Amino acid sequence: MTEYRDLIRRLRQSQSIRGIQRETGVHRTIIRKLQKKAVKNGWLSPQSPLPSEEVLYQELGKSSKAAPHPLDGYEDKIRKWLEDKYSYVVIHSLLKNRVDCSEATVRRYIKKNFPTRLKATMRRETTPGEVMEVDFGYLGICYDPITKKRRKTHLFSGRLRHSREAYRETVYDQNQETFFSCHIHAFEYFGGVPKKVVPDNLKAAVIKASFESPIINRAYRKLAEHYNFMISPCLPRTPEHKGGVENDIKYVKNNFWPIFKEKQKDKGYSDPNGKELITALEKWNKEVARVRKIGGVGRTPEELFKSEEKAALQPLPPYKWRSLQWATGLRVQETFRIQYNKAFYSLPYKYIGQKADVLSDSKTVYIFI
Repeated sequence: MTEYRDLIRRLRQSQSIRGIQRETGVHRTIIRKLQKKAVKNGWLSPQSPLPSEEVLYQELGKSSKAAPHPLDGYEDKIRKWLEDKYSYVVIHSLLKNRVDCSEATVRRYIKKNFPTRLKATMRRETTPGEVMEVDFGYLGICYDPITKKRRKTHLFSGRLRHSREAYRETVYDQNQETFFSCHIHAFEYFGGVPKKVVPDNLKAAVIKASFESPIINRAYRKLAEHYNFMISPCLPRTPEHKGGVENDIKYVKNNFWPIFKEKQKDKGYSDPNGKELITALEKWNKEVARVRKIGGVGRTPEELFKSEEKAALQPLPPYKWRSLQWATGLRVQETFRIQYNKAFYSLPYKYIGQKADVLSDSKTVYIFI
């Protein structure tokens, strides 16, 4: 039901059905059916609240598992024939005496189950306020004066695709809480929210990376709902989908980090000081990164952001997002309870032995079977 809420949000923001399919992997037939149901129930009106998961469950019911495809039993053979560069026509000829299917059916099945990557050959056009790409990059070992320990230090970059303006922050881990906090800090730094956020297939963001349908972490969806942005995860093994933020991390590592390390050595530090790193990075962002001329554009990120992108961003919500915690695979005990954060929660006895997922904030605990 959480995925259906996300689809309804996208439809309310007038995203095309084809665009929704491309970014979520959900078939257009399913999206069209949901759209008809949403129109009938008035869910697409911006003035009405999003339907709850309970309402969606009552209206849509449990989704039935798709029937097996007649070609599923020949998957290994098809894979081998594709490795041997056999065409659709040849593969259909080899299969037609075994399975009653057309060449078009074979073609669709192969495209869906054996997708091929195409190399990008064109530069993408950008729209102000449309996309922010996010990622982490490893810098090196720093001394943390708070914990008084040497710690691995990472760089978070949230980069607006149009203006190239970026929010950069150093962190000591890449867990879910840090990932979400960096998003919030980036939105506050820009003074607004882009329409889409493109994350890498980070564990904090994407539970299971799939070519067709990434399963987005429920907590990340809640963050997206609160700040009103759409999640457009980078497809597996396709870093070019967020090449801008990849280049930004390389830019920091190649231009700022070596100079900072050498200055720290001159001060007598064997490991760079984490507190001084924060101050130095802020100063470098302001005096170097934001005011550099962009090749082929002739303007700086600061100029593009102030003149074109800032006004196109969505406004910040009236209050800050409450932190969420997410746990998966909790077994329903014989006492028909689950244990979460040193507390027990009862479920209907019919769920004994099943696995439950839990999403919680400071006030509420949500349990999903």
